[in-house]
Amino acid sequence: GVELHDPTAGGGPIATFPEGFRAGGPHLRTDMLTFGGRSFLLRYAPLPGNPALTERTIPVPLVLATGIAVSILLGALLWLLAQVSTLYQRVGRMARTAPLTGVLNRRVWDQELPRELARAARTGQPLCVALIDMDRFKAFNDQHGHQAGDRLLKAAGAVWWSNLRKTDLLVRYGGEEFAVLLPECTLADAMVIAERLRTAVPEGTCSIGVAEWARGETADELLGRADQALYAAKAGGRDRCCASPSPPASRRRILEGSTGPSGLEAR
Repeated sequence: GVELHDPTAGGGPIATFPEGFRAGGPHLRTDMLTFGGRSFLLRYAPLPGNPALTERTIPVPLVLATGIAVSILLGALLWLLAQVSTLYQRVGRMARTAPLTGVLNRRVWDQELPRELARAARTGQPLCVALIDMDRFKAFNDQHGHQAGDRLLKAAGAVWWSNLRKTDLLVRYGGEEFAVLLPECTLADAMVIAERLRTAVPEGTCSIGVAEWARGETADELLGRADQALYAAKAGGRDRCCASPSPPASRRRILEGSTGPSGLEAR
């Protein structure tokens, strides 16, 4: 609110806004106004119930200290978020990785195999699996010690992984046995890859059983045929790759006319 005073006339204000306003209180301010060659006095103050309009100066050191404190707090928060993100990624890798060999674990295999089978059913692309077993691994452990056996499994996993395509999947299936998933790969191509893996073993030998998925076949049936091929490689003298024969023609007709890999009709 404002009071307008004429110092030459004395007395009360000659005008107020709002009407009847009287300036006072701790936030009262005055100013001089010149108009038409005459000087007038202005008295103004906040209206009752309104916040005070005052000029306040914050000391520069306080501003700097506040800015530094906020910067440190934001920096610490960003660092904490980065640590949480790194920890989350590490836990995710641990959940998918076999700790000894560094390759993927059985859980990943159980998740990815049904997905790849469903995709092969949709696209009509071939798909193969291979089971790898180190030959006479128990005898190797007895002769060289379990630590040497662990080092061999880790080295074998690393060299096999480097000999696979980016789309392939290598997991530690259990003990000294590994499994390989080969999407968009025919049986002939899978046998070439299997031979490459067999000859890449850093020490000792291995046997490999390979099977190509037949439309409508379940994951268990496919793995069962690959396991039979692995046993055939072992029985044939070890250090070799064996392919599982395709299901008989009558069996293939039943599979092709039944359900997809997950027990649901393939789209």
